Amino acid sequence: MNVLQTVMSGGRETKIGSVGPYPLYVGSFQSLIESNNEVSDEKKVGQALMESGNVHAAMAKTEDCRKTLDAVKNALEANWETFDLSTHGLGPAVIKGTFALIDACLKEKMRALKSIDYTDE
Repeated sequence: MNVLQTVMSGGRETKIGSVGPYPLYVGSFQSLIESNNEVSDEKKVGQALMESGNVHAAMAKTEDCRKTLDAVKNALEANWETFDLSTHGLGPAVIKGTFALIDACLKEKMRALKSIDYTDE
């Protein structure tokens, strides 16, 4: 049994730590994981990011954005030891999740742009 399975075996009300005076329970994180598909629809966001004009320019701009985002994430990860310690690991986890969600939306935008490009040929 891995650490996550061990923690989850105690039920949703198992206290897994605290942030300052606020207790953290397994159920809080489990709810976030279970509702992820309901709150993050990359396809809808990717479609909302579509732009008119030159498809190839939009693809290049989107890929540049992904590269910049990755560089920022890597720079943060290399320098957030104090942030990690002060937030008990939660701050970096939230930021990593945010970067992953943004990247997933940009990937979906690229997929949609590529489908437009292929239909134009």
